Amino acid sequence: MININKNFHNKFKLYFKKIKIPKKSIFGFKVLNYNQSIISAYLLLTFSYLLYIKFGSNKLELISGYLFLIISNISLIILIINALSKRIKKFNYRYLVIMPLVIHLPLSLIIILESNIKLFKIINK
Repeated sequence: MININKNFHNKFKLYFKKIKIPKKSIFGFKVLNYNQSIISAYLLLTFSYLLYIKFGSNKLELISGYLFLIISNISLIILIINALSKRIKKFNYRYLVIMPLVIHLPLSLIIILESNIKLFKIINK
């Protein structure tokens, strides 16, 4: 079992070594490191769940709320991918910190899809 995990980890490392990750973003800012990505992802996730309750019932408030959900979940996915791409050296306790976020990835995709559907329904009324 351990041998399989080591083989998978080695293939994973080789795959990510082939990908050239830029050190600066499109706008010229430095790309966040692992710790900054994880902290930002958890803060964004917390604010998303806290602010989701505050969405109103007015059409404009609902549109802005669904747009917020779409943007925050896309940002969350980008932060998780950035954190995973930064930590490829060895398997350690930091993978345990990112595991809840990785588990949340499918939920983020579902939230994005549902928000898009609800947004189009509201706009077409």
